[in-house]
Amino acid sequence: MKGSPRKESDKTFWPKILRVAHLKGGLTAINSPKTPNIIKLKQLTLDSKAIEITLTAYRDIALALDKSGFGEIIGIDFYETEDQIRGIQQPQWMVNSPTSHAVNGLFENYQFWRKVCHHAYTSQEPKILDIAGRIAQQLRTLENSLRKISLAYQRQISSIDFKEIDNVNSFSDSNTSNIFDSFQHFLFDACSLRDYLSEAVNEFIVSREFPKQKKMITSHAKLVSLLKNMPKKSNLLNGILTASEENGWLELLTSYRNIITHVCPISQLSFQSSIFIEKINIVCDKKVARIKAPIPANPKEIRFEREVTRSNFSELERIQKEFRKCSRDAENSLDMLEYCSGITKKLVAYSFEIAAASDLEAPTIKLSL
Repeated sequence: MKGSPRKESDKTFWPKILRVAHLKGGLTAINSPKTPNIIKLKQLTLDSKAIEITLTAYRDIALALDKSGFGEIIGIDFYETEDQIRGIQQPQWMVNSPTSHAVNGLFENYQFWRKVCHHAYTSQEPKILDIAGRIAQQLRTLENSLRKISLAYQRQISSIDFKEIDNVNSFSDSNTSNIFDSFQHFLFDACSLRDYLSEAVNEFIVSREFPKQKKMITSHAKLVSLLKNMPKKSNLLNGILTASEENGWLELLTSYRNIITHVCPISQLSFQSSIFIEKINIVCDKKVARIKAPIPANPKEIRFEREVTRSNFSELERIQKEFRKCSRDAENSLDMLEYCSGITKKLVAYSFEIAAASDLEAPTIKLSL
């Protein structure tokens, strides 16, 4: 685990590290070295009670929070130094991204691509050095991008006085637009990593399985087009095509990004929309409020025919109303933070699959953070 010792089997070992767990809906839980076996929820319950959860082992923080009703965590900030606690330096952030290859998937995968870079540099292989270097850096960029969305959620929930809006189901203030703007940035970062991984698939896997394929691929769309015309593909290549079909996770990611590039900024799509307030049951039969920033479950439905709307004002108004309706639909919308957390996990797993299917060399060397 990044930022923490790896003596996972030793239940008596409690490092002196302040941990802040990012939860769904903007909630946060704090584990202080002063009370190492206690996790405290930062927010109060709806009846103004404090929540404390007993921790039986240092490594079990995510499991304890999940069992207490908060669901899977988004990630954890590790504060190990005085400068980090005072805000002079950033804490070490670890995304919750377990895969079949590693417990801390994103960090382990980042280390793999860095080792590939190191080997490519010493053996003077520029193509591998270039692609692996971009993937490694973009993994860290995506990791930070997810944290920014979570922090935007936390700022939003901190601005709400739930006693004053007890019977209100939605809410909006000056913090709301920051959530949607951070989602837009995340989409660009996620699709950049997707394209870098597509380039790796072509150069390190397709070129080996189909030696006559000499075409340079620098985008996911070009990779999909290439794979459709190839016979007897491996499970990985077939899996890429499946994920890129209707309702596949790669196709959905592309559709969200296409809203920004071909329709409008996410913040414009969410104009006058609100974040939703949810009340969930947690331990001790208590309830706590969290938020949900809605994004349309089917982004492909959002289309904008500018040839029509530029000459027809009523049609423009109609389409804009449809946009806002998508953002206001609580039941048929996805939560932005949960979606981004899930996509991060999928991209990390995808990157691991590429690494496993390639013949890239990543020697065992010690790398600094």
